[in-house]
Amino acid sequence: MAILVTAVAPAALAQAVGAGKNELGTELTFHSSKLSSDDADRSTSLDWTVSYGRFLTDRFAAGPVFRIAKNNDTDAFGYLGGVGRYYFGDLSGRFLPVAEVSVARSMNDPSADYTDLQVFGGVVVPMGASGARFRVGPYFYRAFYDEDETGYSNFQSFGVSWSVALLF
Repeated sequence: MAILVTAVAPAALAQAVGAGKNELGTELTFHSSKLSSDDADRSTSLDWTVSYGRFLTDRFAAGPVFRIAKNNDTDAFGYLGGVGRYYFGDLSGRFLPVAEVSVARSMNDPSADYTDLQVFGGVVVPMGASGARFRVGPYFYRAFYDEDETGYSNFQSFGVSWSVALLF
């Protein structure tokens, strides 16, 4: 991987972002957590996310996000929402710092319908003229529930996210 990153020509990196371009990304995340420190049961889930971003400026992309989740004790369910990404620093550099915020609403979740918020900060590594890109960084996730319906008001977690995307 390091050899591939250092072999990318600077000219190819210049097209890593740009107004009017599109970005299609996918991410697979495994979570393992507890609802509270008092809860003895650990919950695990597998999430697959697909997002599309349209660059409105050279640094800012926005678009829809769709996520399918499968918890250890439920059927699969989905989320639909929006995502915004802002790219910092030298846009022609080997590593592009990025901040991302996404908000989505669950659909068909057997436990409860809720809204979630995810904040991500990390780096994007452009992989040359193909438009491929690799992204890694920490994230914070929080789901907001109706406490009268579920008995709790929120769930939150921290983790590291890895994903791939294509710029076109």
